[in-house]
Amino acid sequence: MNTPIIIPPPLESKPKRALKYILFFAALLVPFYFLLSYLGSSHKNMSNASESGKAEYRVEKIQSMRQDHLAKRDKRRENPKKNDANVSPPSVREQKNSAKVTSESDAHRTTDNNQLLEEARQFVAKAEPEKARQLLEKIIKNDPQNDEALVELGLVYLLDLHESGEAKANFQKAALANSHNEVAISELINIYYEQETIDEGVAFLTDLLNQNPENDQLSLSIGQLYVDSGRYEDSLVHLKTAAESGKNKDLALLELARAYGQLGRRDDEAEALDKAISYKESEILTLSGDLGNPERQAFEQEETRLSLSVAQDSLHYMRVDKAQALIAAGHYDAAEKLINEMRDYPQGDDAVEQLSRHLNQVKFGNTHSTTEQRH
Repeated sequence: MNTPIIIPPPLESKPKRALKYILFFAALLVPFYFLLSYLGSSHKNMSNASESGKAEYRVEKIQSMRQDHLAKRDKRRENPKKNDANVSPPSVREQKNSAKVTSESDAHRTTDNNQLLEEARQFVAKAEPEKARQLLEKIIKNDPQNDEALVELGLVYLLDLHESGEAKANFQKAALANSHNEVAISELINIYYEQETIDEGVAFLTDLLNQNPENDQLSLSIGQLYVDSGRYEDSLVHLKTAAESGKNKDLALLELARAYGQLGRRDDEAEALDKAISYKESEILTLSGDLGNPERQAFEQEETRLSLSVAQDSLHYMRVDKAQALIAAGHYDAAEKLINEMRDYPQGDDAVEQLSRHLNQVKFGNTHSTTEQRH
C-alpha cells in the first residue's frame, strides 16, 4: 500500500511576510487617520469661521463712516430745503462762529461754496460724476482746506470713477486739512489695506499724529496698519492708547487682542477680548433700549435694528476668539464654561461645536502626553 505523500505548503518568503504585516498595521491605522483628519479639519474650519467673522466685523467698522456719510447725503437729497442750513462742513461752521469771517466777501464765498457742494451732491445722486467732479474741484480751488469737498471728491473718484490713486490723494488732503475727519481716515485705511501699501500708510498717519498727538482715531489707524504688516510690538502702544480713550474702543481692543495673539501672549489676548466683550454688551443694551423707544421714526428703528444685529454677531465672534485664547493659554475649564454659554447662539453658527471638538482634542492630546511621560 502506497503511503500518500503530504506536500507542505510552500513557506512564504520574508518579503511577503513583511508586506502582510505592513498591510495589517496600515488597516489598523486607517480609522485613527480619519479621526485625526476630522479633528484637524474641525479646528481649521473653526479658525476659518472665527477669522471670517472678525474680517466681516472689521470691514463693517471700516465702512461705517462711508455709510453714515452717504446716508446723510441721501437724507439731504430727499428733503433739500429743510437741510440747506445744515449742509455746511464742520470747518466752515467753525469759521462762521469765529472771528476769521470778518468781511462780506468771505461770507459770500462761504455761501457760494455751500451751494456748489450741494449741487455736486445732487449730480452724484443723478449718476453724473463728471459734473460733480468739476464743481468739487471748483470749490477746492477757492478753498483748498475744505475737507468736506475733498472727501466728496475722493468718494467720487473711488466709487464712481474707479480711480483709487486720485481718491487716495484727495482723502490725504482732507485728513491734512482736518485730522478728525473720520470718513477721510477710514477710507485711507481701506485703500492702504487693499493696495497693500502698509508702509506708506504708517508713514503718512504717523506724520499726521505727530501734528495732532491727541487724535485717538489716528492712533487706532496706525496700530491697525502695524498689525497688518506684522509689526505687532510696534502696534501695542498705539492700540493701547486708542483702547483707553478712543471712540472705537471695541475695534481697538480687538486689534490689540489680535496683536497679543500673534505674539503668543494668550492671557493678555483673553483679557483684551474680555474688555471688548463688556464694551459690546453695553452697546447692545443701549441699542435694545433705543429699539423700544416709541418716539423714534421708522427709518431710525430700522437702522437701530440693523446695528443691533451687527453688534450681536460681533459679540458672538468676540466670545469665539476669547474661547480660543483661553484654550491656547491652557485655561480649559474657563474655555469650556464660555463654550457652553454660547450654545444658544440664535444664528445657529457651528463655530461653537467646532470649538468644543477642538477643546476636547487639545485636552485629550495633553492628557495622553502626560500619561506617556509618567510611564
